[in-house]
Amino acid sequence: MVHTWLNGTALGMLFAYISASPFILQTIYGLSQTQYGLVIGFNALFAAAGSMLALKFHPFKKSAFIGAIILTVSTVGGVTCLWTVHNIWLFEVFAIIMVFGLGMLFSTANTLAMNEGRSQSGEAAALLGIAGYMVGAIVSPLVGMGNILHSTAIVYAVLTLLVLILAIISRRLPADLEK
Repeated sequence: MVHTWLNGTALGMLFAYISASPFILQTIYGLSQTQYGLVIGFNALFAAAGSMLALKFHPFKKSAFIGAIILTVSTVGGVTCLWTVHNIWLFEVFAIIMVFGLGMLFSTANTLAMNEGRSQSGEAAALLGIAGYMVGAIVSPLVGMGNILHSTAIVYAVLTLLVLILAIISRRLPADLEK
């Protein structure tokens, strides 16, 4: 279940980003709808790059820990940017790093969770799917409460802390040698 919640919490971070970013990038920083779409599309390339890089790690679960560290570094910078700096370029740099780390986490956590539940793969897939949507349903409205920059920063910080804790727990689990 550790990997299911790791994936769910990381997916919740993506939901928080997707929920807050149009308001931050368009309303606060003044991007047009087209510019916003281009920025989000550009950022998605880094999520894909993170997913592909995760496949190079041996043991595979090491990439979850590295992804969590990358996410933590980007969140510290992103939270600082959202709370005090208010610079679109800094926000975008930290967003790129964040989605790269999330890409690493998604690949690893999905694979490890399904590997743990391979004897009951249908149930494992259902739990894996619902975990992210549960966290996403909770955090999506939270990023818009009050000052969106501050509420988003708080949600990012809490989710990143949870991801880091779960990645540390995952790292301490014994390796599955039946792969």
